[in-house]
Amino acid sequence: METVVAIGNFDGVHLGHQAVLAETRRKADRHGLRAVVFTFDIPSRCLASPRGSSPRARCILSPGMVKSALLRPTVDQVVSVPFATVRDMDADRFVVEILGRELHAAAVVVGDAFRFGASRAGDASEIRRWLPTGDVTSVPAVLLAGEPISSSRVRACLRQGSIEEATELLGRFPIYAGPVVRGDGIGRRLGAPTINVQVPEETIIPPDGVYAAWCFVESRGFPSAVYIGARPTFRGAEERFETHLLTAIDPEVQPSFCEVHLISWIRPDKRFSSHHQLQQQIQADLVDIKHRLDHPFIAPRRLLG
Repeated sequence: METVVAIGNFDGVHLGHQAVLAETRRKADRHGLRAVVFTFDIPSRCLASPRGSSPRARCILSPGMVKSALLRPTVDQVVSVPFATVRDMDADRFVVEILGRELHAAAVVVGDAFRFGASRAGDASEIRRWLPTGDVTSVPAVLLAGEPISSSRVRACLRQGSIEEATELLGRFPIYAGPVVRGDGIGRRLGAPTINVQVPEETIIPPDGVYAAWCFVESRGFPSAVYIGARPTFRGAEERFETHLLTAIDPEVQPSFCEVHLISWIRPDKRFSSHHQLQQQIQADLVDIKHRLDHPFIAPRRLLG
């Protein structure tokens, strides 16, 4: 069956990406075609700078199943391939082999900043040139505060800890997900037991500090406090991403995976002069977070599972 194909990195699946997806869906429904997304398992900019050289740009969304879960409700199929398989393809080969032979594309939808192929030389006009139907739609950028919404803009917000602004650009709270790993019990000894989440290394992490969050564990959602940092009070060296559930769960429950939606920044990380002082600050943080997540806060829906 012929398809309408949306092409892009879709890192973040922000409001600009959502406009591309919505146009893909409309076009597919109008012509009785299947809507397909063609994307990459790790966006190209996350692979731009290998270890040992300049820092990688890193991804907004990781692991890939988070991105797929955000894309899937709008389209009929998500095709995710390693970026290296298409990085150096010429436009004609990409259109003929990928869009034509593999995806049966009758129409293509891209964002207005879309580029592809060797040296990013290909654009919408190149696809239009080689696609037999010539049916290529370039969706204008979505603006917020007069500026285009882009993945780089979302990344900048996350790096600065501007969670609320990132939320506006994404149209949802920033999501972090990963397997639960064993901790050392320090949170429990401080009266705030935590779940240690192993966030994939290519993911952009906000600055060290404490955040209000909503965490999904074993299919249930909980108001939460998230700590990001290396625990300077204990002279730690390893960066942690820990979440403390404000609502207690059965101690017999041993979660294996967590999905965390960051709501807002609370305070920066700091070293305390004593464990007692840290405990007092933790309790103050929890009061602040409870207040922020009180009515009329609308909890996010679980994305995975």
